[in-house]
Amino acid sequence: MGASANVTQRAAISLAETESSTTGTKFDIAATDPVVLATYVLWRINNIHPFINVNGRTARASRYFVLCLKAGGWLSGETILPELIRQNRQEYVDALQRSHDTFAAGALDLAPLHAFVSRLLAQQLGMPPTPSGRATTQQQP
Repeated sequence: MGASANVTQRAAISLAETESSTTGTKFDIAATDPVVLATYVLWRINNIHPFINVNGRTARASRYFVLCLKAGGWLSGETILPELIRQNRQEYVDALQRSHDTFAAGALDLAPLHAFVSRLLAQQLGMPPTPSGRATTQQQP
């Protein structure tokens, strides 16, 4: 394992430990479904709002990076997820707000945001969503 892989692994472990203590959310980074992890990253960066400007773009780029990292490379598709979210902005904002509201009420529920991301990911990859509305970044045999 190279030095950069060790840094990435330590950062992932640190993220998981931090999130466990601040939100009660625990992740096994290696075993977590890529869409679940990416959706959480999208929500969490928006939730902590670390910058004066560009929080949304940073969150969407980070989420896409997580998906690509977990998939082992760039995802195929003519129109990529960040652009698809831009095209469906109001639905994105509504799903994000529902997640924020559930967190404020003490029970984080990312299901609406996850379903939204899954549907657009399936659209990017040119595959129909599963009956649950979820897509996967794993290659089909």
